[in-house]
Amino acid sequence: MPFADTSLRDEYAAAVERVAGRVLHALGGGGDPVAPARPGHGSPASAVSPDAEPPLLTSPPLAAERPLPRAELAAVRVLGPDAFAPTLLAGRAPDAATALTVAQALDVFPAAATDPTRPETALVAAWRDRATTQLLARAGRPTVAPSADHVPSPAPGPDQLGWPGWSVVMAQLSALALPGLDGPVHELARRHDLALARGLVRSMLRRDHRTAARIARWLARTAADGVPARLDLAPVLDRIRLAGDGSARTALDLAIAERLWRQRPLGDGESGNVQLATGRLGKGQRGEGGPGEGGPGEGRLGNGRPGGGRPGESPPPGTPAGHSVRAEGDAGMTGTAVLRTAQQLSAGALRWLHGRYESGLGRFSADATIDLADPDNVYKPLGEAALATGLLLREGVAGTEDSRIARRILDLCWAELREGDLLYERQLRHPLTSDPLEVYVHFARAGLRHRPLEGLLQSLAGVRSVQAMEVMPNRRLAVANARRVIGLAQQPDWSALTAATWLGATPEPWLLDWLTAYHLTHTVFHLTDWGARPDGLPAPIRDYLREWLPAWIEVWLETGEWDLVGELLIVDACIGAPEAGAAAWAALAAVQRADGLVPRDTGPVTEDPEQQLTDHGHTAVVTVVAATITLARALGGAHGGTPGGAPAVA
Repeated sequence: MPFADTSLRDEYAAAVERVAGRVLHALGGGGDPVAPARPGHGSPASAVSPDAEPPLLTSPPLAAERPLPRAELAAVRVLGPDAFAPTLLAGRAPDAATALTVAQALDVFPAAATDPTRPETALVAAWRDRATTQLLARAGRPTVAPSADHVPSPAPGPDQLGWPGWSVVMAQLSALALPGLDGPVHELARRHDLALARGLVRSMLRRDHRTAARIARWLARTAADGVPARLDLAPVLDRIRLAGDGSARTALDLAIAERLWRQRPLGDGESGNVQLATGRLGKGQRGEGGPGEGGPGEGRLGNGRPGGGRPGESPPPGTPAGHSVRAEGDAGMTGTAVLRTAQQLSAGALRWLHGRYESGLGRFSADATIDLADPDNVYKPLGEAALATGLLLREGVAGTEDSRIARRILDLCWAELREGDLLYERQLRHPLTSDPLEVYVHFARAGLRHRPLEGLLQSLAGVRSVQAMEVMPNRRLAVANARRVIGLAQQPDWSALTAATWLGATPEPWLLDWLTAYHLTHTVFHLTDWGARPDGLPAPIRDYLREWLPAWIEVWLETGEWDLVGELLIVDACIGAPEAGAAAWAALAAVQRADGLVPRDTGPVTEDPEQQLTDHGHTAVVTVVAATITLARALGGAHGGTPGGAPAVA
């Protein structure tokens, strides 16, 4: 409820904390949940053991001794059903002492009038009030308004709000996630547990621990109802307790979630360790990721993002002859509108790159040597440009003009590397480095070969010192895939290489940082050879990505990390039929400049062309690759329609 008077708002907020602390105290065996605390009987959140058994509330009702002041009655009204949490979690009926105080709160603060401009807020209040009055009726204190028999309008699901917005609404309804309450809202939670889990991951990555704790209550409740868990909630709750806001309200949510989590049925052989449901999606299933489910953010519930498209619409401009758009049911989220956006983004970014290289930018200085004092300045970007253009030519999904531009960029980059001689000399001088191989593969994929370099690489492959180099696990995959594409012998143990990566552990999806996100994308790139081998990704990892990739994309969309969003869209295309939806493509299209530049993030963009290439060249490459592989998956490019197809080797 809004307050014009800041002091009054602060008073009511403090009252909510005090009453929540007393409910928490009672949950730990400390007495009546909403009665005023006796002098010396505080209830700090840290005083309650999460392992304490649910108590039987036998303390005398103190409300009669000292009625609650108006601010604390407002706090009881805010907590609603949570005031009864200690008795409900103990398996008992709502207690009379709590019911008396809750009824008084309803009398003093009746249901708020419906605000037609915020229908979701009114709906949340209506469902919370219904639960509260139901519990009062069971305690023998029926109320006149709102009636316990009144059924509010149906609660919207993720199909209407998008999973991000819906999970926020469910967090606002977390007071319903208690034993003894059931109904349409609970059925929605059970049916859309993946949307809830994604909402929790999103909240954790946004450090919105209060929302995460409330969503965790729903996931704990669905688990208690027998729905297989998608996340192990124990470390989630521990993390919130350590990193959260420390409020009594959040501590109460955590305590309730822990009690519900302990009430879940354990499978054969389980002793409290969760058996996660990740990977339970069958072939062709998409879980919560249905069409049109791009999500609105906090405060914009129901305001969907653009995108979609229907089967039978015309192919996007530039689609090569002989290609046709698959039906949306086969192409996942890649409806015609998404494909058109992807093609236009790619064409703009490709032309921007072409203009920079044709103008003489991105070239080695006249005195450059193979030692390359700054490899990231020109050398690495040349390899990245070759990657994007080589993949575009490999898939054959670009129009004639884009293909011509791609070949021109590729030839310019190859000439800058002296048609492979620079790579050969660098590898010969620095035999323990892998970057010449990692750059060369992009040219070899497009038919530009350097046989002496390949012979040198083959000779180094059996040297133990080379094999023992200490590098990041996803970098080992890059080397292994490069050797595979080029056709060099002595292939590695792919399973062992995969298991050594972060992604290979299929770890907690809510504990992910910016750098690790880049690492996981490259694990996918190399295992699948940039989408040519979708079955190169083990099924558990593929299912894991399908479950959590939408949450990661949503978070980095919100932070405006456009470069990382593009890399995650590549992952989406590499694992099969893209699932991420139109939101990310629409966001990239919205930030692309008229000249084709796609900024790496929300920072200012310099007007200096050379600095632009340094700052945003990688994002242009990522945009072209993401669009190319997405189009190939939908249109059946050279490898898009043949999972497991052999990599292109000239």
